[in-house]
Amino acid sequence: MELPRRDRFVSVAILGYLAVQVLVPLWLVSRGPLEAPSDFSWDMFSHRLACQKIAGVGRLPSGQRFELSLAEHFKSWASLRRVLYPARLEGFARFLCADLVEQYGANVELRLRIECTTDFAGETVRLADPKRNYCGTPF
Repeated sequence: MELPRRDRFVSVAILGYLAVQVLVPLWLVSRGPLEAPSDFSWDMFSHRLACQKIAGVGRLPSGQRFELSLAEHFKSWASLRRVLYPARLEGFARFLCADLVEQYGANVELRLRIECTTDFAGETVRLADPKRNYCGTPF
């Protein structure tokens, strides 16, 4: 029994769609662990980060040091996780620096310490350079 032309087209289209949904993620996973989670569609939800350190350390023009809790800017851990990508982290650092400069004046230093462990490889990923002054380095 042969399927009508329309039914064959629908069957091929469904099989093609399912093949793409299975083969593309398998191909991406087969490339090995990423240096850091990416923001590519399904991939951004396939990595879970367990972060041991999420903090900012600042220094005022007077030399006084202070701790800055990055989590206080977010309603939930899920919201904070959306920032833990290199490009978004740069934007968040610009926001923090502008806020600090407005409060304390120029020459404020900000160093971010964000170290997380990925659940898929168990490797520690350093998402920010702890030696970099995010308020003194041009973006």
